[in-house]
Amino acid sequence: MKRIAIIVLSFLVAITVSWLLVIYFNSLKKPINFDDNNSVSTINQIEKICEYNNPIVPNGFKKVETESASWELENNVAKGWNNGLVIEDEIGNQFVWIPIKLMDEYILEKDNHFAIPPEEKNVFALLKKYNGFYVARYEAGVPLEIQNTLTNISEETNNIEGIPVSKKGIRPWNFLTKENAVINAEKMYSNEYVYSSLLTDREWVHIDSWLSQSGYDVKDPKEYGNFSNVNFKFTGLYSNDIGKTYVYGEDKNKATINMILATGLTDRNKTNNIYDFYGNVAEGTIYKFEYIDKDGILKKIYTDFNAYGGYYDNSSKGESFNYVWPNSKTGFRVVLYMK
Repeated sequence: MKRIAIIVLSFLVAITVSWLLVIYFNSLKKPINFDDNNSVSTINQIEKICEYNNPIVPNGFKKVETESASWELENNVAKGWNNGLVIEDEIGNQFVWIPIKLMDEYILEKDNHFAIPPEEKNVFALLKKYNGFYVARYEAGVPLEIQNTLTNISEETNNIEGIPVSKKGIRPWNFLTKENAVINAEKMYSNEYVYSSLLTDREWVHIDSWLSQSGYDVKDPKEYGNFSNVNFKFTGLYSNDIGKTYVYGEDKNKATINMILATGLTDRNKTNNIYDFYGNVAEGTIYKFEYIDKDGILKKIYTDFNAYGGYYDNSSKGESFNYVWPNSKTGFRVVLYMK
């Protein structure tokens, strides 16, 4: 009997020690902490709670409730996860969550002549990790330093480096080179939690497809785009001289006059909480390839810039076109990646 008692006691001691060790090592892990805006406070916790239908709110941003998309949880899922959840940074820039589930085929070589370069593979890894990305709710607006410049606007005034904004009522940032569009998009954010970039054409096409699946007629989006042949009312800054001068209009009738509008002036031109995705100014995008010759030798990085979505003096979104020079028709939009 004494021997059996010793065996049982030893077994109980081993179980207890194992349990205590588990508690100890778990205590070494950082808990998931949130700030007042329900933002994740450290990067290390992001992966643990990530879901494409209940997305991470990056540190420094807060959740914004809208009529069409609510962050309120229902069965651990945000009610508006597929309708354009909105976040906002400390100075009022807003972004919209784009849910995406990627397959490995996304990074396969293109017809055996092009391969995705390393930086795009890194982006792919982030998109797959978080099951989505944030895109600017508004077209890139000009930086604070030139927001009050409303006359004599041209390449000379606009083709500069600066930090764009994603806010309502700002004149869109056009008349700049594709190189400065890339630089300025990247200037918006770069910290330990997030970084920003110019929207890629892959992401633009994904958003277009997502909106189509949501019921929008993306093939002929005149009902929610600023094109030459549409009629609606708005209040805010606008230009009817190809962006050279902006004036303020109250309950202004756009009619069929070619006008460039300030960002987000009417809910008519909102799709899943994204303003002016079609019409107004086209969306300049970037796409990079590594060119491989027929012998399998890497030759060079090939960078392609295309503009999507149509523009203010076009009758509909039409086909994408090559973005090759500063002009009034092409602006850009910023995308936000979580690290």
